[in-house]
Amino acid sequence: MTIEFVGVEKVYPGGARSVRGVSFQVREGEMVGLLGPSGSGKTTILRLIAGLERPTKGEIWIGGKRVTDLPPQKRNVGLVFQNYALFQHMTVYDNVAFGLKEKRVPRDEIDRRVRELLGYMRLTEYANRFPRELSGGQQQRVALARALAPRPQVLLFDEPFAAIDTQIRRELRKFVREVHDELGVTSLFVTHDQEEALEIADRVLVLHEGRVEQLGTPEEVYEQPETLFVASFIGESNVWRRPVQGGAVEVAGLRLPVDPAIPNGTPVAVVVRPKDVQLHPADREEGQGQILRSAFKGAYSACFVRTRDHEVWEVHVPSADRHLLSPGAWVRMDVHKFFVFPA
Repeated sequence: MTIEFVGVEKVYPGGARSVRGVSFQVREGEMVGLLGPSGSGKTTILRLIAGLERPTKGEIWIGGKRVTDLPPQKRNVGLVFQNYALFQHMTVYDNVAFGLKEKRVPRDEIDRRVRELLGYMRLTEYANRFPRELSGGQQQRVALARALAPRPQVLLFDEPFAAIDTQIRRELRKFVREVHDELGVTSLFVTHDQEEALEIADRVLVLHEGRVEQLGTPEEVYEQPETLFVASFIGESNVWRRPVQGGAVEVAGLRLPVDPAIPNGTPVAVVVRPKDVQLHPADREEGQGQILRSAFKGAYSACFVRTRDHEVWEVHVPSADRHLLSPGAWVRMDVHKFFVFPA
């Protein structure tokens, strides 16, 4: 089931503008991650799709049908919330059955569907327990089963793992992706966790101040950012502002060529990812920077280098080589890839 936003805006009483002229399309059976900082409009977009909010302007389409003014109960959308939103006085079985009972589904069909989902979610043995008797990860699986029970056309996740421990969160990510692949339900996943979005989404919609910055695959938003915000928000980045001089910008004694069409004196932002810099041991005379410290990150170490013009670079070095780069050592730097944006 496709989802389409066409020029959607949401302005709250008092003039607060949460969504600003947003247009995008989610393909049928796709999982899209909505990624951005707090206040970027992620949850508002989810609520607009669910019908819990109505747009001030623009149109929303689901499956080729205009749903802009339809109430939530007529949209066939499933919601999985951050706080689980389970009924504490109901058993796991009754929580999952709730939506089916509301739709007056026959009792034997309810029982078949609930037991099928509990088995799928590995919750069969917990059917008669109450939510308070379950772990956070188990409660989130109950919430997912309840959302799936009425067979929604669209499934919406509002930061569903934010309150769960890191290890369980990683396991649930994989589980949710497996469920999505098995059922093929069009899904949107709100998160502020970059790793989460890049790991499980088919495409990532990056939002900033209520606007769409970029919609692309995880590889595209990371390796081919279209705006300065995307380049600096996704992954670690070193960012400097410099004027263009003679078709290049100079950073830490390095001359980085830019588009020759950019006039001299134009201020630009230069973005270099830590993984795209290589360090070489050097003596004091030829060195471009001096290592301040390093932090072990597992497969790599983050080295912080102070350049001769007193700027600090973050550079990722394979952990096997970190012994070559001790604090105080001078280094040369090779930049293999960088991005240039209007400042």
